[in-house]
Amino acid sequence: MAGNEEVDIPGTGAVFTFGRSRFADNVPSHFFIRNDPVIEIACGDEHTAVVCQKGRVFMFGNNDYGQLGLGHRNVVTKPSCVKSLKPEKATHVACGRAHTIVGTESGQVWAWGSNSDGQLGVGDCIDRAVPTQLLDYAGDAVRQLSAGCLHSAALTESGRVFVWGSNADGQLGLDNAHETVPFPQQLPFSHQVVHISCGYYHTAMVTAEGELYTCGEGEHGKLGLPDSVAGASSPSRVLLGEPLAAVACGGTHTLALARSGKVFAFGNNSHGQLGLGSEVNQSILPTPVDSLADYNVASVSCGENHSTFITEEGDLYVCGEGRYGKLCNDDIEEKTITIPSRAQRFVDYKVQKAACGGCHSMILAHLFEEKSERQRDHSQTLSPLFMDEERKYSRMSQLSPAVVVNNNSAQSECGDETSTRVERGSIQSIDMNGNEDALSATAADQDSLSNETERLDNDFQEDMKDDDEIEEMLADKDDNEEDEKDNDDVAVEPEEKKQGRVARFFSAFRRKKPASASAASAASGTVEAEADEAKSRSQSGQSNIRDATGEKKSKACILL
Repeated sequence: MAGNEEVDIPGTGAVFTFGRSRFADNVPSHFFIRNDPVIEIACGDEHTAVVCQKGRVFMFGNNDYGQLGLGHRNVVTKPSCVKSLKPEKATHVACGRAHTIVGTESGQVWAWGSNSDGQLGVGDCIDRAVPTQLLDYAGDAVRQLSAGCLHSAALTESGRVFVWGSNADGQLGLDNAHETVPFPQQLPFSHQVVHISCGYYHTAMVTAEGELYTCGEGEHGKLGLPDSVAGASSPSRVLLGEPLAAVACGGTHTLALARSGKVFAFGNNSHGQLGLGSEVNQSILPTPVDSLADYNVASVSCGENHSTFITEEGDLYVCGEGRYGKLCNDDIEEKTITIPSRAQRFVDYKVQKAACGGCHSMILAHLFEEKSERQRDHSQTLSPLFMDEERKYSRMSQLSPAVVVNNNSAQSECGDETSTRVERGSIQSIDMNGNEDALSATAADQDSLSNETERLDNDFQEDMKDDDEIEEMLADKDDNEEDEKDNDDVAVEPEEKKQGRVARFFSAFRRKKPASASAASAASGTVEAEADEAKSRSQSGQSNIRDATGEKKSKACILL
């Protein structure tokens, strides 16, 4: 995705997908919601949730346990609106391994999906395929939500923490509690909490004083406590030496972000997820990620075996397991990265948020302002297709007698090393070396210029006819869209482009032939099978998924 495709991304940004997300046939892609910017993103093991500015929630991915909240249990490959939540305005979202929880502006908390250990907090252990309300914090709004494999947590504005779900490993911090807690219970904690994070089987929280407390399973040292391999059933303080701002918990590792922008890592590093290099297998105590010392990190996120870091400038760094391409590359790079590396896909972007799941990553980002401005300048001055008469003749007036137009090229009397060739809808760089003799205008050149002007004028008239047809098509489309529902707000690449992109992706996948192909095939099916499945879906052009009412879902998503 480069070039003109990036121009289509709105100033508010887009959500970029990497890895086994079930979106766009698992090929790196991106989407946005028309006129409703995404403000929150969350990843489960293989499902994703986004919250928009207007409070709508869109979901896609695996749905074996109803974790998408759409009233059915079919896989959904395109963002679909959770319509039953529409009376509420969602503000926060968190995804566990196979469940989802959402907080609303009114202080309510809703949950759906897998409920084997009471992780939905609705009083039983029955799965839900539609949102079910569990909490109503009147006068104390939800500040943050987090979810692990089998447990969940909510943080209120006043600093209270509520927990529910499995406590088999002490991850709820409720000492002497039953293994299953199906109702939300307030954590008996004397400190005001400002940030929480649930790992697969452990939990961490940061207090207003900047102190870190952890509880739950202690394997690999992910609690950051000395001699804590057995775990901790109540919140225990982790000694760091400087105040923290946030914490992120993954499958078997933890990242702590200091207020100074420094990052500490502890736990399992078998996949390089701590960013401490290949020589470290695990770290029981918090260890500074020295490779990020020169960057002011503003946000951290953990997946099962990978991590992301966002700097204050909006640069994205990644490390850990690269399986399925979840380390934010446009190709199928699956290599492990043991030292945080800049995600080259986002060199021209300011990254706002990152979410890591078990098999995929989601990135919310927008083009840097200077790049957006530069692209707008290019589209305004170099593409005659959508120029009006005034702009066209203004453009032609720049072709003064000091400019020689020959063989569809323009060379100017400037001292630059390069000039430009003007073609329909494109710009190409031309080397000026050795062309000094062409810088003087002659009578023949003037005739050439006149002929070129006439030709461009004729071309422009034809283009204007094309414009009229395009405008009619857009007008018809706008009229139709007025009758569409929420799913049509998700901004669809042409089918031909999509099939080509999918073919290139799987072609690269086959060429790599990793040594672990057999194991990977056993876990998730062969690549060829996925390619055939993707091709079949692309050719069919229709989805058989129906919502709870039996109504066939609209072709909603616009993949860019």
